[in-house]
Amino acid sequence: MILKSTLLLLLFWVSPLYSSDASLDFERRVNNTYDVFIECSAFYSISSAGLANSGDETQSKSFEQISTLALGVAFGALGVETTTAKYGLLFDDLNKQMDGDFTHFSRLLAVYAKPCRSLVQATIDASRIAQGS
Repeated sequence: MILKSTLLLLLFWVSPLYSSDASLDFERRVNNTYDVFIECSAFYSISSAGLANSGDETQSKSFEQISTLALGVAFGALGVETTTAKYGLLFDDLNKQMDGDFTHFSRLLAVYAKPCRSLVQATIDASRIAQGS
């Protein structure tokens, strides 16, 4: 119950960040929001790997937890099979954007850092509201 109310709050907060076209119907905006969760999960997973490679295990584990949280939201809404397929495609796309080389990681940071950070913060805020904190 808490997860469902958290997701509903989050969808209303986050969907305007990723969709400026008011003509989109609600279902499409919801699906797009879950795609953003998957995309951010892939971003945080790649970030985690880069941090692990640089020796920052603490931050790496933190980013992997964020990745898992974002993916879990999508699993709950879209199902494991759909989410896993989309995650694989998006992970590969993000990896291609940096040419498979962490020296080009700034390309991902420029696109994904701010919106994914906002998504994670909105998820935390919505969860706190749903729990009555």
